[in-house]
Amino acid sequence: MFLINVIVFIGCFQLMILYFIIIGDILASFARQILNELDTFRTSRACYVIIVGVMLFPMIFKKEIHEFKLASVMLFIAIFLFVVVLIFQLASAGTDQNDDKDFKNYYNFHFDRQFFTAISVFMTAYSFQFNLFPILQSMKQRARREGL
Repeated sequence: MFLINVIVFIGCFQLMILYFIIIGDILASFARQILNELDTFRTSRACYVIIVGVMLFPMIFKKEIHEFKLASVMLFIAIFLFVVVLIFQLASAGTDQNDDKDFKNYYNFHFDRQFFTAISVFMTAYSFQFNLFPILQSMKQRARREGL
């Protein structure tokens, strides 16, 4: 049982670090475009990792899943805003990234930093199951229907 808990802890920790990296990079790129600055602390990944970490710090002390109601509301608001921004961007800018319709860059394999970033994003997207058992254990009613 100890070994399983250690494996789950490592998986959850890895997932948390990947989310911090992804969110930090996204927010830093927004800041660079909005502020028109490069290589300052306000436009670095570390700045936004610290901000997100401070915002999430109170969640560490939550023991049961029903205590995360505020976090789930904030998550759905963020997803809604993300979809609205993407729709606005698509409507205003259109598809201007591939004017010449040349798709050869999509099929060439590049072994660089973006390759490893893609692997971490792929692992993050499909490794949510690490959190399934801790979430089920923290539920008030551990019925199968509630878990689903």
